[in-house]
Amino acid sequence: MGDDTWEGLFPQTFNKSFPFPSFNVKDLHTVDNGVIQHLVPELKLRDWDVLIAHFLGVDHCGHKYGPNHPAMADKLKQMNQVIR
Repeated sequence: MGDDTWEGLFPQTFNKSFPFPSFNVKDLHTVDNGVIQHLVPELKLRDWDVLIAHFLGVDHCGHKYGPNHPAMADKLKQMNQVIR
């Protein structure tokens, strides 16, 4: 789930997939929100051997604004909440 590059690199490899467009560096939220939407329900199913949750917001934010921008603090806070 997340970065749609996985589908491009490994077509028809995954039993289930939730890809989101990943090349718009200005978009800090679409991929992350998509992963967040699917992550907990998929973790609860336990019908997987490997689960990939590829967030991009922090990376995109770093490229667009740098590490000290308020948007970076927001993305890092969001990721901390997801991990908790």
